[in-house]
Amino acid sequence: MDAPDKHNIVNNANNHIGQINGLFRSYKSNLSIDCIRVTSSRIMVTTNNVASTSNLSLVEKYFKSLDDIESKDISPRLPQSKSFLKILGVPFFDSNQNPIKSTEVKNILTKTHLFNNITLSSRPCVIRASKNSDMVVIWVDI
Repeated sequence: MDAPDKHNIVNNANNHIGQINGLFRSYKSNLSIDCIRVTSSRIMVTTNNVASTSNLSLVEKYFKSLDDIESKDISPRLPQSKSFLKILGVPFFDSNQNPIKSTEVKNILTKTHLFNNITLSSRPCVIRASKNSDMVVIWVDI
């Protein structure tokens, strides 16, 4: 979101968080705002989960309704970053003595609670640690 009045937003951050979380609850959303940070050109809102389109619309309407913000050119958007995870020490062979495949890795990761709410942006890459090694390195783009 662009061009905030930094002083007013920061001073009333807890109030804004409470108001927006109240809106989410009234629309039966489980999303909640944890933090509001302000830079010279942005209002950054940290939530407990990924916001839906309707959540983003509620946030947009809320901030557009404020007199504190000079610019009405507000357009909330989700972060577009991508990261990776490197997993070490995984056996090269599965329980049936077959080389482990990326599809197996994907199935295991998506069933693991650590990967709740994490989207794999590509197929996991399984690389043997060395030519004679019985271990692999797994790279996962998230």
